[in-house]
Amino acid sequence: MRPSAATSSARRYHCPAAGRAGAPTPRACAADRRAELDAARRQRSSERASTQAQLTQLRESLAYFESTGAALASTLRDDAQRAYTAGEADYFQFTQGIEQAFQLNAEHLRVRYELAPHRPPPPCLQGL
Repeated sequence: MRPSAATSSARRYHCPAAGRAGAPTPRACAADRRAELDAARRQRSSERASTQAQLTQLRESLAYFESTGAALASTLRDDAQRAYTAGEADYFQFTQGIEQAFQLNAEHLRVRYELAPHRPPPPCLQGL
């Protein structure tokens, strides 16, 4: 069945000025459309700046973990085990050290997870 001219797939712009008193002029419709486009551009610009700031923060967190955090987590875990087996720390202190190491590793994984959508696909998947 063929669509009629009234239901064609061409998009028509509804002029907000049409709701005002009197017939809308093409200039009024164009001005309204420009105002809507400007508002959309400002919103996208704001969203982009926010996303850039978040991406920068995530990259800094990842750099911290790769330079310092991984070694710190390993040291916390090793010290907790050493102190517990030597009898220098009770089980509660041991679990605190292990938990701190776990929290550092969990934060690292969270940052990597949040950064994943921002990474480009590997070359073998590009173009698919």
